[in-house]
Amino acid sequence: MEYVLMIIVSILIVAAILILEGYRAVKEEKKFTRRLYEDYESLFQKDYSLERFAKLGSYYSRHRKPGQIDDITWNDLGMDEIFKRMDYTFSASGEEYLYHTLRSPRQNRQELESIEKFCLVPGVAYADEVIVQSEDMRQAYINVLTEFMSGQGRSRAYWEKKILGLGSPKVDKVLSTRKEDLVIPEEWMEIIRKPDGS
Repeated sequence: MEYVLMIIVSILIVAAILILEGYRAVKEEKKFTRRLYEDYESLFQKDYSLERFAKLGSYYSRHRKPGQIDDITWNDLGMDEIFKRMDYTFSASGEEYLYHTLRSPRQNRQELESIEKFCLVPGVAYADEVIVQSEDMRQAYINVLTEFMSGQGRSRAYWEKKILGLGSPKVDKVLSTRKEDLVIPEEWMEIIRKPDGS
């Protein structure tokens, strides 16, 4: 009888410790989340004048390559606003490189292998959802985050729900369009057609 009572008391003590520890963990997570929101609101806000935006494209214009997002698509997607929300750089060169990175989607596996530095920024870890431009990019993010955050209770399934490979419909359309598939209006053809008819 004495042993049974000792076992019951031990089980109750262990249960009480587990409940208290769970309560403490939830309280700490709420405190961390609140502090994160407070810190986020207090971060400095930059002044984005027209002159400042004009200078941002200098690195981008010196490193042009196929597959980069053109000005029309950039403006249609409202990427200047997205850039402003993401820009926590501390130097002009950092701003220029961020701008270049946003306008230069990763297109192949080789480029995706160096993606770790982008996957591990706090904005990715704390966002509700993260939209990336392709399924390959999504898998790269999931692999990096699963490996890096495994010790912090974040499973692969968690990242698979959070990282969305929705892509960019406009960029996807441009990249998949063939010259033969284009329909050019006759009025345009009259302007661009050479005098010899070619």
